[in-house]
Amino acid sequence: MPRYKNPPNQSSRQRQRYSSSETESDSNRPNAKRMKPKSYSLPINLTMSSNPEKTSSQPQPDHTISNNDLYELMMTIKQNQDSLRMSLEQRITNMEIKFTDEIKMNMKTLKDEMSLEFAQVDNKIKELEIKMSNFELNQQATVNTQSTVIEKSVQSKLVFKNIKSDGVDTDGLKTYITELLNALGLEFSVVNAQRIGNPNNGTVNAGNTSRPKPVIVTFADEKQRIDVLKNKRKLKDIDGYKNIYIETDRSRQERMHEANMRQIIKSIPALQFKGGRVTQKTN
Repeated sequence: MPRYKNPPNQSSRQRQRYSSSETESDSNRPNAKRMKPKSYSLPINLTMSSNPEKTSSQPQPDHTISNNDLYELMMTIKQNQDSLRMSLEQRITNMEIKFTDEIKMNMKTLKDEMSLEFAQVDNKIKELEIKMSNFELNQQATVNTQSTVIEKSVQSKLVFKNIKSDGVDTDGLKTYITELLNALGLEFSVVNAQRIGNPNNGTVNAGNTSRPKPVIVTFADEKQRIDVLKNKRKLKDIDGYKNIYIETDRSRQERMHEANMRQIIKSIPALQFKGGRVTQKTN
């Protein structure tokens, strides 16, 4: 009876035998140095995406940049900067022009307004000057008129002294003066008669303190006044009017001056004051 139900193949036995022997021989043989496997993969690009799927699926671009590309990029940047600079300069220039135009327009408007105001002020000043000139002319005319009236009033008045009717009123004085004028041969009436001043007409006479106040007589015109002055010397020959004196009307200052002159002349024995003049006494 055979030893194995299925006897191994002869070749198989030989192979096993060879294997075992070979194994034994290999164990006695030194191991060969392991070689580093050669890599055929491409270098890793650090700028690429970290997604391995996309990296493996998309083609790898060429990242090499030439000098011409850099130059063109720099020129583009420079052109953009120049364009921006020119735009800013143009905007600034436009703003300056606009600002200058606005200032000129506002200054012109202000100048026109000031010119108008100055013209109005000048007109008002001229109006005031005209009014002042007219006022001065009116004042001068008024003064001249008043002076003329006063002069005429003085020229048409005379002073009568030593009329002893102190208790008589104005009408009584007018009647008395009219009778005196009639005695001189003058046929007209006076306009007014009024006592003025103090007794003695400002003079001091210790021997005669009862001298009456002088009387101012107003006539109708200068002719009547002159006629009275021409005939006043007749009074010394008419009874009742011998002590009455007629003089021209003078201002208070003139009368005071005459009174002082009289006092001075009285202190000089050789001189006398007569007819309004200083004369030498005759022996």
